[in-house]
Amino acid sequence: VALITKQKHLMRQSVDLLHPWWSLTRPVEYPCIVKPVDSSASRGVNIVCNERDFERGLGLARMASPSGGVIIEEWLQGNEASTDWMVVDAFPVYINGASRYFVGHIETGWINPFMIDVSIQDLANHAVKALGITDGPFKMDIIEDPRYGWVILECATRWSGSFDHTIGASISTGRNLSACLADYAMGLPFDSKYAMSHSNATCYAAGYTPILEGEYLVTNDMIRSVSGSPDVVDVIPMRFTRGTINSLADRPIFIITKGGTPEIARMEGIYAWQSWLELERTMSLGGGDS
Repeated sequence: VALITKQKHLMRQSVDLLHPWWSLTRPVEYPCIVKPVDSSASRGVNIVCNERDFERGLGLARMASPSGGVIIEEWLQGNEASTDWMVVDAFPVYINGASRYFVGHIETGWINPFMIDVSIQDLANHAVKALGITDGPFKMDIIEDPRYGWVILECATRWSGSFDHTIGASISTGRNLSACLADYAMGLPFDSKYAMSHSNATCYAAGYTPILEGEYLVTNDMIRSVSGSPDVVDVIPMRFTRGTINSLADRPIFIITKGGTPEIARMEGIYAWQSWLELERTMSLGGGDS
């Protein structure tokens, strides 16, 4: 079940939904998405608009795929979210979720919590049944395309990343969802206190992952500056060595903030980063450790 769920083409075959259309050979129409069947963090994902783009995207996707497999999918546009569930007796119970923001195909931020509607619950019910998942954690990434409504993008028999999921939920709802996973690992029954509801959201948590052109270098000056901004809860550096950005996995720094509304929480991270950029500009005359 885990293999079928993770392999994008096997997942598409199992859930058998009209959208997005998909192919393992050639695009049905342009523009479309070309991506590896078995990678994560947006590695090797490309939007292609013509035959020349397709050949280039095909090569990049194959290089990013551990198996060399590639899937071609309909290009969908709209609001995106990642949702986390605990399947109990073959029924998916909603636990946590975050809406997501992108520049191109690279994620730039998220907001937790994300509240679902009946159509999303119905999608999860269908996916769990079609994939044969009877118990345990389940992840479903979705997009609200204006033509089709909410549509499944990805599935996995795990939950989302620890930043948007574990940290985000602990800030916005005060729940320790690692404990829920520990209970499952030890064979304990599911406790309904971990289920998501409107009542347990006290604020909004947000993550911002700035895009840097070319090579980047995380410095102590950077971390101190960003950490000092109001409503910044945590600053998580990913590496202190130079590198280029090709996917979400390459992002240099994650800025975690909170706010009374989704927009306030999201903008706090952007303001913190902009303050650092201004400080960095003044430091170019000398001083600091960068």
